[in-house]
This record gives sequence, structure tokens and C-alpha cells, in this order.
Amino acid sequence: MLSMIMIRDLSSNGYEIRIATYSQTGVLTGEETISGIKVLTINASVSIVKIGNREVHMISNTRLRILFREDKGVLEIVEDRG
Repeated sequence: MLSMIMIRDLSSNGYEIRIATYSQTGVLTGEETISGIKVLTINASVSIVKIGNREVHMISNTRLRILFREDKGVLEIVEDRG
């Protein structure tokens, strides 16, 4: 499994996070976009593949879990060990 993560700084509106997951054969198995993130924590093994103007693109070869507390604008990305 491969996960691709894009983080975009929206200035005073927080962050936009886009996550796409792919199977071993390269087939897209899921994607999600979340906007308005005020606090972002990544507790997973990731490699940065691109740093752009207000954007960071990362990949991970591990299965990821997204923990989102919408009421506080907090998003945490962790390795899914289960």
C-alpha cells in the first residue's frame, strides 16, 4: 500500500490536507480532502517528495489512519498498526 499526502497552507484559513491511497498494483483505493485544519500532527513514517510554494507532498509505504476532531480543527495522521 502507498499513501500520498498533500498539505497546502491556506494562510488564516488553516490547512487543506489531501490523502490518496493506492494498492500494491497502483490502483487508487481511496481519497479524501479535509480543509480548515488548524493543528496538524503527523506521527507516521513519511518521505517528503516535493516542497512547493505553500505546499508539501509526502508519501508513505505504511497504512495510515486519520484522526480528525472537527470541532477543534485538529487532524492527526498516524500509522495504522491494527
